[in-house]
Amino acid sequence: EAKNNRCLTGDVPQSACINKDIIKFFWSSWPTLKNQVSSSFDTNFNAAGIYFISLGVNYNNTNYNFNSQSQNKGPLKIVINPPKLTEFSHQLISKEDVAVINGKRVAENEMIFFDWKLDSAGRVPVERFEVWRALVGGASDEIKWEQIKQADKITPVFAIPSADSIDELDPPASGTYNYGLHLVLADGSYLTEGDAGQNLIPITFNRQITPPSTPPPAQYNGPIVNSIFNQKTSTGRPVISWTIDNSADNSAEAKVANFELWRQKSGESTHAVILESIPIGTLKNNNSGIYLFVADAGEIKAGGYYYIIHAVPKTGITTNRSPSFDDLKQLGISTGLITISQDIKPLPGPPKMPGLPRISKLAAVAADQNFNIRWGVETNEIDFVSKFEIWRAPCKSSDDSTIDKNTWVKINTINNDHTETNNDDFEYYDSRENGGYCYGMHVYSTYDDALYTTEEDNNIPLAYVFSDDTAPTISKFLVNDKEGGLDGPDIVVAPGKSVKISWKATDGGWGSGIARVEIWCHNGIIWDKCSEDITAVKLASGTLTDGSYNFTIPFETEMILDLGIHVVKDNGKWVSEQGGGLSSVKIKIEKECVATKTCADFDLTRFCGSKSLDNGCSVNMPCTGTLRCPNGCAADNTCTAAAPTPDKPPTISKFNIDPVSFVEKESANISWEVEDHSGLGGLGIDRVEIWIKRTEESWGVEPTIINENMTIKNYNYIMPDAGTFDFGIHVVDKKGNMTKESATIKVTVTSNADSSGSCGGVATARDIEGNIYSTVAIGAQCWMKSNLRTTKYPDGTPITKGGCSTDACSWGPDSGYYSCPPDTSWDYFLKRENCANAATAGMMYQWSAATHNSTVEGAQGICPSGWHVPSDAEWTTLTTYLGGASIAGNKLKHTIGWSTPNIGTNSSGFTALPASMLNSLNYYYYAYFWSSGTNAYVRGLSAVEAKVSRRDYTNWKGNGISVRCLKGAATDEDKGTANGNNGNNNDTTKLPTISNANFSVVRAQGTGEYVFSIASSPYPYEKKKPIVLLKWDMDNNDPAAGSIKKFMVSRAPKNTTQWEPIGEDGKNSSGSYSRYDNTLPDATKKYQYKIDAFANGTSEPLVSQAVTGPLDSDDDWISDADEKSSGTNPNKADSDGDLLSDWEENYTFGYFNTIEQRLIHTNPNNVNTDGDKYSDYDEITHCYSPFSYPPSKYLDYNVGCVK
Repeated sequence: EAKNNRCLTGDVPQSACINKDIIKFFWSSWPTLKNQVSSSFDTNFNAAGIYFISLGVNYNNTNYNFNSQSQNKGPLKIVINPPKLTEFSHQLISKEDVAVINGKRVAENEMIFFDWKLDSAGRVPVERFEVWRALVGGASDEIKWEQIKQADKITPVFAIPSADSIDELDPPASGTYNYGLHLVLADGSYLTEGDAGQNLIPITFNRQITPPSTPPPAQYNGPIVNSIFNQKTSTGRPVISWTIDNSADNSAEAKVANFELWRQKSGESTHAVILESIPIGTLKNNNSGIYLFVADAGEIKAGGYYYIIHAVPKTGITTNRSPSFDDLKQLGISTGLITISQDIKPLPGPPKMPGLPRISKLAAVAADQNFNIRWGVETNEIDFVSKFEIWRAPCKSSDDSTIDKNTWVKINTINNDHTETNNDDFEYYDSRENGGYCYGMHVYSTYDDALYTTEEDNNIPLAYVFSDDTAPTISKFLVNDKEGGLDGPDIVVAPGKSVKISWKATDGGWGSGIARVEIWCHNGIIWDKCSEDITAVKLASGTLTDGSYNFTIPFETEMILDLGIHVVKDNGKWVSEQGGGLSSVKIKIEKECVATKTCADFDLTRFCGSKSLDNGCSVNMPCTGTLRCPNGCAADNTCTAAAPTPDKPPTISKFNIDPVSFVEKESANISWEVEDHSGLGGLGIDRVEIWIKRTEESWGVEPTIINENMTIKNYNYIMPDAGTFDFGIHVVDKKGNMTKESATIKVTVTSNADSSGSCGGVATARDIEGNIYSTVAIGAQCWMKSNLRTTKYPDGTPITKGGCSTDACSWGPDSGYYSCPPDTSWDYFLKRENCANAATAGMMYQWSAATHNSTVEGAQGICPSGWHVPSDAEWTTLTTYLGGASIAGNKLKHTIGWSTPNIGTNSSGFTALPASMLNSLNYYYYAYFWSSGTNAYVRGLSAVEAKVSRRDYTNWKGNGISVRCLKGAATDEDKGTANGNNGNNNDTTKLPTISNANFSVVRAQGTGEYVFSIASSPYPYEKKKPIVLLKWDMDNNDPAAGSIKKFMVSRAPKNTTQWEPIGEDGKNSSGSYSRYDNTLPDATKKYQYKIDAFANGTSEPLVSQAVTGPLDSDDDWISDADEKSSGTNPNKADSDGDLLSDWEENYTFGYFNTIEQRLIHTNPNNVNTDGDKYSDYDEITHCYSPFSYPPSKYLDYNVGCVK
């Protein structure tokens, strides 16, 4: 027994029919019935009911396929124990007899009462009862039965679900009618009174009733349709079209609100409104007026029909009355009779107007450079798609109700081929812009290019997409409420203590939001992140845009530390405090001092009055002295003398130099005699100063030689340079009184250069400002013996002075600056300069100032005419002549000014002094010299080593470094010099070599971010990142490799210089090295690698080597060779263009099936791996499996998805 017969008729899915609804009462195996034409069986029905019998095939013991139904055979229906009527009668209810019913008269508006009795014991129940009547007379095929009505109401059905009587109101005026009864069963079928054992009831009416006098109905004068037409679709469904006058005198837009489609079945007096509110706004003008088409999209039973179009007037348009069906039919705006030969099922929908194409889906996503808009449509038998229009407007979400209609812009029109396009995926790429945008669609009809439907008509939300690739901004950065940028430390903090970091930032205005704040530290070598990420839940107060955080200093040693922050948006863009025009904050980490002294620890008898003394922490404490002074206490806390003796300055009785004419590098004896007048007011000799200058120059501000506590002394001084010099002497007593010579002594020093040597007899050189430099011949080269100190280019143009003062220096990129040499006696972090040292140490120049911004090898730069800045090869010529770079350093150093253990011998006469270097960080106690050429190589001398170092400073041209000029005119054509160099720029000083440096992607590793998981599988689909293997070699048998102590591997985004170290490796005995990089965040960005080799105790690499990888044209972490072997496009990161990269499809959306040991992944050459109607992208982003395998021993993917 089927409780719902639709289970067997196929009107509902078979899954809705549970087993208890179907009883298998006969079966036979396939061999028994094979080849039989017919078969029969006997069965017993155990209870009353409506039974359906269908012939089916059972397979797998679970599912039934009712083949007889699929072939339109059955099912058969049997009613067991149908209901039975024991009585069906009627009676008149009336006050007086005025009409005749079987001989009796019936009055107007009185009624007839029908009643019946039912035998229901053990029989099929009745769902409802219906009383029907038909006029007696005429042929049997012309008798028309109709249900009786109540009064004049339109309701056609007079049926009571459960009753034993029905009243007939307002009987007919005349004629004989048969009345019958329908017993309607649960499946909608019925039995008549005859089926149930009773007869029809005939009743004759003969009423003579005079109708009341009524005025004729008013004429309808509303808007009238000009003409109406009809046609049919392939299934026979009516499509109605019409025109209406739209002339200036009778404008349809001015009068008509909308249209209605009415339908009347032939032979019936009533009609149904089957479609309301058909809008006039989509109509189109033509020569006949305006027209439209619409389909009858509902269910249509077989039969004949008339259709009417009613133009509904607008509010305020006066009409005498609403039109009737006959009114409109008589006006000629009805279709002719349309015959429907078989029942037609309703169309799905409805959209705005039945028959127009429907939008089935609409979505948008932000790709790398574009917005990707995707949509699908459904068409039917009535209409297809002629074109699509894509519209866009700024919005906040897909259901944004505040969108200004004037902001909608049509961005493209896509013509379709007018074919059926059900459920197809369409897409369009729009240019990506910052902000939120909504996309809508107009899908146009092939019937008329003025007719279209929108996503709103189909209850599809707008497609919303948001983009933001802007960086955040920062306007405040404080540590303990203090800004950075002071000359010295901004704050002082003890190790392990906390500081309050506060900031103000914005997300840039597009609303991505700030994801986190990072704290970065610089310990004098490199910037590095030094704290956990600061998220909203970790703030001390405020928000990520205006908040504070308590940061614990992570260092235990005393140092100077720069502190900064990075504000990072949700889109990954970030800004530092320096990017916002602010300064990092300099923190001095200093251990807290415990006072170790009190006043009792000092000898108080040595002073009178009160004095501030150091308590051991550089904090002055007031202490009172016990010195008793008869004449009172002086301002300096000493006793006031009774009668002080006037000061008597010292006197010079002798000052002599012997000889006064000699050759450079020979010595002269300087002698003097001084009287300090002890006991006569003299205060004792503090020091004797010897002053030396070239005759043509002015006296400097510092003496050349200082001898302390000398009264009768002499001193042998070696003259380093040739020329004419003036010597003077100052004698200073302990109070600072000074006596100087009565007359200076002139000394002439002859150069050791001869006319046949490399200097050609030239003893000195003079720059544009008149500064004089002695020369020295070393091998085949002629060098200046001191560093250049000019402040002008050779053409007289001033060189820009860098931002240095006597207090601080702050240099950044190469800007063509010069400065005085550093004051190496000062705190080197304060970058103080000392211009008094320029006379001996020379000036410091950035590279573009030194070379006058020329990349020519041997460029004149700032050197005098006839001289030039030495090339890298010319420096190599010098060190090779002196025995090689490993030992030449001490031969170039002056005998004074250098500390142990590598004091110079100056055997070459080069006379190098430790002028140091000025850069953006600090000063060093070394000597450095620029070279000319394409690369900015620097030669360096150090008190730590005896060698001459060579480093490429091309990326550090902003450093302030000394210039030493080499004789020989510079030319653009001849890269050689006049000093015997053959122009070869190869460095003959052998440096160690890093060889075979390469990297490769060896495997993919999970990132911990799961995309989706199949419910039946224990293996989640996890995003993967590349694991990179780096390899390199260094020959340990190479003597140049002996100084190498470690290697640093660094990584930077491709085409940037944002290097960050990823690991450090010490030198090993094999000479072969490897390192895995498993710290890549994901596969979305391509990186480059380099390897730096460091000598012991050096902060700059001795040699650097870029690391090369396999050819990867599209930068997708899959080599061209692998892509060619697998069939993907090596020049396109997304071979199939489905918004999933080749890497993602090969690795991200795959997993290893440990049972079958194979990688399951989507197809990078097919947008739809499993061939269903959804793309890989749609299935993965909506958490559905992109695979479709039949059930097998191991795999069953079509079982749902767990996010």
